[in-house]
Amino acid sequence: SSLDSDGDGYTDRAELQSGYSPYIAGSNKGRFKTDNNLATKLKGRLLLQVQDKGRIWYIDQNGKRREVTWGNLMSLFRKLALGITDKDLNEVGNVETANWQTYTNSEYGYEIKYPEKYFLNDRSTAESVNFDTEGPGAGLSIEIIEKSFVNRMEELADGGWQGKGTKGFNNVIWSILYAEGTELLPGMWYKSIRQLSPVDKVIEITLNRSTKELFEQILSTFKFLDTENTRTVKLYYFNRTKDLEVAEYLPCLSESVLSVEREIPLTITPIKDTIELLLKGQLTGEETTQGFDPVADNFKLVSTNLKDGHLILQFELAPGGSAGGSCATNLAVTEIINTAKQFPEVSTVELKPMELFQP
Repeated sequence: SSLDSDGDGYTDRAELQSGYSPYIAGSNKGRFKTDNNLATKLKGRLLLQVQDKGRIWYIDQNGKRREVTWGNLMSLFRKLALGITDKDLNEVGNVETANWQTYTNSEYGYEIKYPEKYFLNDRSTAESVNFDTEGPGAGLSIEIIEKSFVNRMEELADGGWQGKGTKGFNNVIWSILYAEGTELLPGMWYKSIRQLSPVDKVIEITLNRSTKELFEQILSTFKFLDTENTRTVKLYYFNRTKDLEVAEYLPCLSESVLSVEREIPLTITPIKDTIELLLKGQLTGEETTQGFDPVADNFKLVSTNLKDGHLILQFELAPGGSAGGSCATNLAVTEIINTAKQFPEVSTVELKPMELFQP
């Protein structure tokens, strides 16, 4: 076509093919209009390119375009994202819980919020708290049970509860389970469980005949009040996203072993408790998305011996375990040593027998 809407000597077709627009601003002439503010409107957005293999782009707050790949995903967002504390994060986008009721259990040192449609049952005790709502069998309960975590999990599995991994809120890690309802009481039942101190007790939160979304919202409001009964520790795990920043393959660098935080009961064996928790490899879904991998589950801690700053950790091969490759075993050594050295009383760490950690 020879149409030249803006009369500049170039046809509309030629201008469009060259990336220009024949539209004349303010004249209402021409069929196309260029939006010079498009980048501004798209700030903070992710764009999926519908051509060229579906590449993903991020428009930062300065209007600059950056391609997002698996290799740079976490480093890109760590560089561009706004930092926020756990406390403030709980308030953002969580308007629904702002008007919820708060239940405080002073005997066991925790508080939790619950929706207005639930009400506290008068027969509740410190060990067994029940919130009722409309509908047969529906409700929310919080129980303190005098059983070890392992024994209680076995009981729940025998009772038809299925594990759904772990979930973390406010540095507190829960084991999540679910069960399907019956013909008389249809719907889904959700449960979270974690060990208390002393170790022969667990705390268990159950939501009957409800949704996963509501269950996780309620769980996100739970927090321990008496921090003197818990302590924050770091668990060191390999982060493949960090490793991929160095090379497209996984070089398995010790610098790629990063920490995540956990709250553990306050006991007289914090080093042993922390190493055992590390070996369980209980990562949250968010941490897995961030690139963290669990430590190789080939090893079982047998004993710890700390003398004059020198810590000896005695291991044995876990049932069904194998030594593993050089990458996995070398990373396991780094993860264990870094986790142990967070304690100020530990200067050096020795793993025995070292043959277990040879590829």
